[in-house]
Amino acid sequence: DGTIDHDDVIHGHASKGIKMPNRCHDKHSLNGPFWSYAFICKLIMTMRSLARRSRITTVGSLRSGVTAVETALIMPLFLLLCFGIIEVSILQLAASNIEGQVAVAARQIRTGNIQNSGDPPAEFNRLLCGEVTFIDCADLIVDVRNFPSFGEVVFGEYFDDEGNPTDNEFNPGGAGDTVLVRVAYRWEILTPFLAPYLGDGGGGTKLLHAAAVFRSEPYDGQD
Repeated sequence: DGTIDHDDVIHGHASKGIKMPNRCHDKHSLNGPFWSYAFICKLIMTMRSLARRSRITTVGSLRSGVTAVETALIMPLFLLLCFGIIEVSILQLAASNIEGQVAVAARQIRTGNIQNSGDPPAEFNRLLCGEVTFIDCADLIVDVRNFPSFGEVVFGEYFDDEGNPTDNEFNPGGAGDTVLVRVAYRWEILTPFLAPYLGDGGGGTKLLHAAAVFRSEPYDGQD
């Protein structure tokens, strides 16, 4: 049909002892009877190179996408866990801080320094809030009352049925009295998943409180 097959040409030249080009970049492939073969060979090699690069780029993009999806799934849980650990640590530190300051302030009632001051409630609050951290001292609930003996000490409720502070007073008594000092603070839980486990009654707050019961020392010559 008049059409010349390149393979026939190549085999024909090979049968006549003409050296065949071994590589597409062989300088003999750019001219002579094998120029069409060289062109096709170079075209095939170029297509293979482009396909290889495309495959590598696609695989890299897929791997990058998987990493982004994994990060998006894990990061919120990881951050919640970190925030929970931090908040529980601060809560425990605040509770320990309140206990320490109650002991300091109660000691001054026991020795009569608070009773002999010009303003006992203000002096007690000053000592109580001197080293308190992570809490608002204005929100502290203070209840100080005296009893005839240890057997008659009664721990009342901090709040009424509606959640408001109730029946709290400041009456440290005198020398030799049995005194109950109580301090409470409502800690608002910020980390979402902690509230059902740490909150009082499954609510969003945790009551931190400390108490001290003691008999006042005889001060100012009192028995």
